[in-house]
Amino acid sequence: MRGDGDPGELVEYVYQGNVPEVLAGVEVPVATVRRGLHEFLASGDQPGVVHTTDE
Repeated sequence: MRGDGDPGELVEYVYQGNVPEVLAGVEVPVATVRRGLHEFLASGDQPGVVHTTDE
């Protein structure tokens, strides 16, 4: 799922005093992160929600 914004735009997050910049195109919905974590903890294998690319 992708939003309508520019995937190359930098998004800032404030986390415990740090302000990392992340490309908007690599954001993942929290529900997807949770599902992947549950899959990994259950099997120890790469979750099905993780897709790798050769970019």
